[in-house]
Amino acid sequence: MLGLGAGFLWNEIAAMGFARWTQAQAITALSEAIDVIRVTWNTGTDGPVRAGGTYHHVDGMLPGPAPAHDVPIWLGA
Repeated sequence: MLGLGAGFLWNEIAAMGFARWTQAQAITALSEAIDVIRVTWNTGTDGPVRAGGTYHHVDGMLPGPAPAHDVPIWLGA
């Protein structure tokens, strides 16, 4: 199981050096991150993959080995 969130503890996030995003930016970034994660798990691709957008992206990465089983993604957003 993989748990992901769109940010909640903004003071703590900022204390680690990350930018404070608006709620809309955080949701967009979460969506992009999920796209990137899913494409890295894709073993049916013969060549480089591209995914994501403004906040998270890969461009030309070769996907790694897929997980041994389905990994449910739980969201907090």
